[in-house]
Amino acid sequence: MIEPRTITFINLPFRPIDNEMTYVEGSYDPRVNGIVARHWRELDTEMHRRWRIHFCYVPTIHERVSEEQLRWINPVRHGRPMPPLHPLRTAQLMRHLSPQCDRASLRPGMISWISKENFAYFEWPDFDEATFVERVVEEYRKYVERPRDYTADEIEVGMNSAFIRPSLYARFMADDTFRRDVLDLMNDIKIKVDQLRCHGVSEMAIKQLIQPDNRPSRMVITADWRIILPDYGDMEIEMRPLVKAVYFLFLRHPEGIFFKDLFDNYAELAWIYQTLRGGDELTDKARQSISDIANPFHNSINEKCARVREAFLAKMNDALTAQYMIDGERACAKAILLPRELVTWEREIPPRPVIEYDPDDPNSPYYF
Repeated sequence: MIEPRTITFINLPFRPIDNEMTYVEGSYDPRVNGIVARHWRELDTEMHRRWRIHFCYVPTIHERVSEEQLRWINPVRHGRPMPPLHPLRTAQLMRHLSPQCDRASLRPGMISWISKENFAYFEWPDFDEATFVERVVEEYRKYVERPRDYTADEIEVGMNSAFIRPSLYARFMADDTFRRDVLDLMNDIKIKVDQLRCHGVSEMAIKQLIQPDNRPSRMVITADWRIILPDYGDMEIEMRPLVKAVYFLFLRHPEGIFFKDLFDNYAELAWIYQTLRGGDELTDKARQSISDIANPFHNSINEKCARVREAFLAKMNDALTAQYMIDGERACAKAILLPRELVTWEREIPPRPVIEYDPDDPNSPYYF
């Protein structure tokens, strides 16, 4: 077994991931590249079956990028044909090898991320085309299945990747746990978005092959209360009525709203929700749901903000989503960054009727 050694890359144009093995070479080897080009899928399949690791061959990365990923990264192209992607070369990755590493000594092999900008380099044994996949897999198996002590870097990566969820939260205000709750509550879309994001070497390929246009689209609120982004091919952002009511509330308040003051907006939120529901009288259950949103000690508002973020993140990249979601620092007003001159209401929310609350009348609509 050939012992791996650590090599360093600098200024990498992507965030490395620990379940990716990437082909490298100090200088171009036409024989090996021909074999890899013909058999990389077999090697990728076998390594993923055994160790849940993907094998990446830089000239074929563009084949892995789906049209859905391209539209998520660059939604301006939504509804229009995507331009073809062209292959990159392994040399474009090797340009980032640290000058302290002897590039000439790197025979064909593969690298795996350890930590920061350090990678383990596995030199491949001699092989012919018929035994390529078998030889590479067997040599790597000897390495991963041997008993060994972990390095400090590997321990650090393992500790950083562990996610520890407290079993019991203290009594916090919604504002105190806003950022954490929003991320924790996005379970429905975490897996899909992680698939749409291009991590590892694929991210480098995307950055060099396309230039995302991160200008926000105009937003149109239609007469039937749909959210349309016309500059993204009339993309529709879908939300459940109560989530949409919260979103419309914040759209109507470009200055932002402090969570601790949400109860002051209870009546407005109830009226928006009633309007979206066709004007029907709200049920007791609906009123309670709105009360929960307005309660600064309840995390319902955080859950609704998470659903808003999900709705946009399902259709566009993180940078663009930041323009549309409800966000803000702790103890500060939460707001939507999108400039309001980009927002058009085809139909305004009608004025809320002003009804005096009569404490002696049990049928008095107290939410007005």
